[in-house]
Order: sequence, then C-alpha cells, then structure tokens
Amino acid sequence: MKKTYTLKEYVEDDPKVIQVVEEREKLISELQLKQALSEPITDEERQRYMMLDLQAPDYDISDPFGGPIEVYRETAAEIDQFLDKLIPKIREWQSRSKS
Repeated sequence: MKKTYTLKEYVEDDPKVIQVVEEREKLISELQLKQALSEPITDEERQRYMMLDLQAPDYDISDPFGGPIEVYRETAAEIDQFLDKLIPKIREWQSRSKS
C-alpha cells in the first residue's frame, strides 16, 4: 500500500529511528486489528506502544502563523534543512528511474 509522508519523515535517514517508526507502525496495526476483533490489549502491548511513541521523532514542521518574525525564520531554516536532505534523495530516485 502506498503511503503519504511528511517532508521530515520522507528524508529520515537514521536507521535506528526508521526501525523505531516501523516497529511502532506495525504495533499500531496489530493493536487496531485486535480492537476490531474485540480482543483485549495487554498491559505489555500498551507499555511497548508508549515506549515506541516516546522514542519516535515528531515529524511535524512548526507552524509560525501569528508568531514573531523570528519564529518564521526558524521555520524557514527547519524547512531548508530538510529540503537539503530531499534533493539528493530525488536525484537518487531519478538516476534509478533512468536505469
């Protein structure tokens, strides 16, 4: 199934972070299935989810709306940082598409 990513999520390149995010997503799917089937969720599963959720990064970019100009500058710098990571990823994807 295709997925939509935030900019920060798409350019994530830390294997440890990727592993935590993937494990959390898998656990969420399993817990949702258990709920749909009216199966109980164990305390261990809840604790595991909370631990993974704390370890997973926040992939949202701050919203400067209504803030001072400095907040807009910080947001622009944050976006710029992740666009710098996106450009090589796009180039890599383009080169693989041409082969």
